[in-house]
Amino acid sequence: MESIKGKASRYLLDTHVLLWWLFDDPKLSGTAHDVIQAPDNTILVITF
Repeated sequence: MESIKGKASRYLLDTHVLLWWLFDDPKLSGTAHDVIQAPDNTILVITF
């Protein structure tokens, strides 16, 4: 996942990625963490 600075994007996450981000799990890469946290990005979560 690569973020483009200054450009808003939409990302679709599954439940695992959301939980990794919420609990600051080391399984989530630094880049993914930054993308999820960027205020200009729209984050959508899919659950089953």
